Amino acid sequence: MTADTYNCPICAEPINEGDLCLMDVDEGDCHARCLEGAPFVDLDIGDPLPDDAPKPEPYPWRGE
Repeated sequence: MTADTYNCPICAEPINEGDLCLMDVDEGDCHARCLEGAPFVDLDIGDPLPDDAPKPEPYPWRGE
């Protein structure tokens, strides 16, 4: 990994500009596809979100 790249902590592949990402409570930014099937949790407290709670939307990576 160079100073200007960031690798997904799940798959270890680079996250490129425009890739869809989600935030993992333990790992940070990850490819959204790497978190498919994982439970959604409240990022502030780590508790599972209720079934009727809005689910986070993937966001495009912008290198931030």
